[in-house]
Amino acid sequence: MSPASVFAVLAVLAVPALSQETPACQKGQSVRDVDPQTGVVIQKTRLTPKPDSFDPLLVWTSDEPGSVMLVVMGNSSIERYPSCYQLTVLADGKTLALGKTEHNSETGGSRTVEYMTTHLPLAEAQRLDAATTISSKICNDEFRVNDEFLCQAREVLDAAAAWKKAPPAKK
Repeated sequence: MSPASVFAVLAVLAVPALSQETPACQKGQSVRDVDPQTGVVIQKTRLTPKPDSFDPLLVWTSDEPGSVMLVVMGNSSIERYPSCYQLTVLADGKTLALGKTEHNSETGGSRTVEYMTTHLPLAEAQRLDAATTISSKICNDEFRVNDEFLCQAREVLDAAAAWKKAPPAKK
């Protein structure tokens, strides 16, 4: 997915505490887009921007069906991680195997948006589907996701698994 596509799907969410139970999830919480030019399907979590947060976005695309992109984004008055790009993602306290992490930041006006981007093989990302808690660590700071993200991530991963089982016929 190109950097322009990444920026088109970015948003952030506040980080309340998590319960230890699997949340009851309603269908239709994640976002599904189809590129009218290419037919590529994009399934992603839907998050509401909020200042001074650092939160995840999960994106799956049909042109790279064997992996998902995970972006952990910050939105604050300063760049929090100008030289430390160590990203760890935990599902129920167990570390996920991540691809190479890339760091980008953009400053405009009085705000800085920071991105830690990595890819996970779909098989590894499926561990998020069963998790009751998901957290990320950037350097020494830990961030927990809320139930809304858990539900949306499950929906994204379910869509990816369904696509893998029965991709649409080529025209």
